Amino acid sequence: MNTNHTGGILDFVLCRETNTGPIGNYNEQTIKHGLITWYDEQIYYTPRMLRNDPKFNKDEYKGNLLLPTTIQELGSSVYCDIDDVPFIMDQLEPTTFAASFEDMKFKLGATNGNYNNPPGVAGTLTTIDSVEDKKDSSLNLRAYVEFSCISVVCANTSAAVNQSQIGVEIIDKNDIGIEIGNCFVRFEHDTDIREYFCKRFNGYRRHLNDDLSFHHTRPGSIEFDNEYDAYPDITLTEGYNHWYQLEGEDIKSEYNDGDPFTPGDGCGYTAKDNGNPNYNKTDYFYGLAPGQTSGFINYPNYDNADTASGTINFGVGAQSDGTGADGTDEIFEPDGTDDPNNGSVDVKGVRHNRSQTPYFLYFGLIPGKTALNKTVGKFFADKINAVTLQGVGASNDDVSQNIMNKPNVNNEEENPFTVFRTCLGDTLIEKVQVGVPPGNDGTLDPNDNNATG
Repeated sequence: MNTNHTGGILDFVLCRETNTGPIGNYNEQTIKHGLITWYDEQIYYTPRMLRNDPKFNKDEYKGNLLLPTTIQELGSSVYCDIDDVPFIMDQLEPTTFAASFEDMKFKLGATNGNYNNPPGVAGTLTTIDSVEDKKDSSLNLRAYVEFSCISVVCANTSAAVNQSQIGVEIIDKNDIGIEIGNCFVRFEHDTDIREYFCKRFNGYRRHLNDDLSFHHTRPGSIEFDNEYDAYPDITLTEGYNHWYQLEGEDIKSEYNDGDPFTPGDGCGYTAKDNGNPNYNKTDYFYGLAPGQTSGFINYPNYDNADTASGTINFGVGAQSDGTGADGTDEIFEPDGTDDPNNGSVDVKGVRHNRSQTPYFLYFGLIPGKTALNKTVGKFFADKINAVTLQGVGASNDDVSQNIMNKPNVNNEEENPFTVFRTCLGDTLIEKVQVGVPPGNDGTLDPNDNNATG
């Protein structure tokens, strides 16, 4: 596939007239990039505009991109541990689509503001009168937006960006299942899997002269790997000693079992690969951590448009004031009002309209009908269930075979020409019966009372 064709694809399509007159510059320019076209008996994909194109946007580099895609090395489809290096394939999910849903309906009763647990420690006890499992979960809209009668009170854009990425778990409820509140969501990041995708991301790179190019990593090599960093861990708490009483049992309101977690991370091109020989540090094209980042910079980081140049210091945390010096992210004040510390402008992320995100893997949204399901159905159906994506087999022996990719000693292969395909090549599996000594000619001895056949 040729990717350097920049010829015109469509003529101008103008929509500038209404009943009362023209609409300014609405739809005046045609999108001429990011489209697939057939030209001179070849397929061309135009993923970007060149700098000399009259439609090139030097201020917003993403204005020159449409449907940017990347091909990444995902590892092996089987478990090959030649170098004891884990592969990423077993971590893939049919879709990374995720959102905050209302799964349970809680009816809260009276609140006791003079509750002490442990003794001598002031707290609040709220009674849960009933819990109902909502069979049809609905979107937890208040996690993303809150409206007043005349305007939007808050909009949680960071949650919408962060939620459907690979390697994140949404923290939108306490451990009992009660939603946190308006416009408040945190995310636990799996730094191992996200570092893998960051370092191997083939992205767009802007040069000092505003030109665009591609940055390609090299499969099997670390020479052109990107830079990955994570923001400091935080521990999410209620902000005061809050307990719930459910069926006579007092349960403390905790999040993520009270354990600290990584709230976000960043990814960028190294100093030697960032496209600007004068910018001798990592140029981050992605950076986000709800609860930490409230200040945002451009990519490239030296771009001063909207006075948004800067860099990311991953050693600085937002939850480091007088009440959160230990990295504690408090949801409420002791009086029950919202805690105002939802991040710091001194902790930088990358602006959403400028960032590139290596972590979106939309294989599809319908269970059993995704691209990953179809691939498994065509090539791995004998080892993986094409609908559930689980290993085929009803016993531990069968599952062991699927995981280790070699026949269990207790199972006979019915097909004498069975071939196991591995990263080491194809291997013919001989038909063997366990526990039967062969005769002198290698066949079963008919005089052996233990022989079966």
